[in-house]
Amino acid sequence: MGFTPLLPPLPRRTPALRTFPPPKVSTPTPGSVPEPSQKLAQAPGTLALVQARGFDSPVSIVPLPRYEQSSSHRTAPPRAGRPLRPVDAISRQIEGRCAGVAIAYLEIMAARRSRQQLAQWVSADCFHRLLPRFPKNPRQVPAGQALSMPPALLRVRAQRVNPKLYEAVALFRCGQGIRVVTLQVRELHGAWLVTSIEQPQNRPGAN
Repeated sequence: MGFTPLLPPLPRRTPALRTFPPPKVSTPTPGSVPEPSQKLAQAPGTLALVQARGFDSPVSIVPLPRYEQSSSHRTAPPRAGRPLRPVDAISRQIEGRCAGVAIAYLEIMAARRSRQQLAQWVSADCFHRLLPRFPKNPRQVPAGQALSMPPALLRVRAQRVNPKLYEAVALFRCGQGIRVVTLQVRELHGAWLVTSIEQPQNRPGAN
């Protein structure tokens, strides 16, 4: 029998810790501190190096942040005006008739057409009101009503006032001037007849 079991156990050896030398701290010198532009140049995506015109060295351009409000890009809503009534089939027919009646009226006022040619397109009351205006011969043509050439239609527009009444205006070029004729058209006994023809004061230069 040996004496080994009677001896106290030996203490376990703890492995030695591995030590590292302390980091070397270098004192910065004035020349080793990078400039602010150099620090920014290391950040990717923030600078763009471009070659400035007239310089040999590249110039660093730092994009400025954009603090724009979203409301500045909003477009103002369009201002809604008063729309005209849509032109229907009856309005177009009345516009064509008013254009022809207005041309006949201007030529009658210039003693270039017979007044009887207007009788079938206007009401009886309207025709009797127009008779005193019509000249009987070229010497009685009122001032400003003479025509050196046939009137040229520029525009005609008819608007419905109610289902049985339309108002129209026609513009003509007569020589060097513009003449305007306004008309009213009513439905009488199932037919559309002109019940009123007026000629506002001619614009300067009208023949």
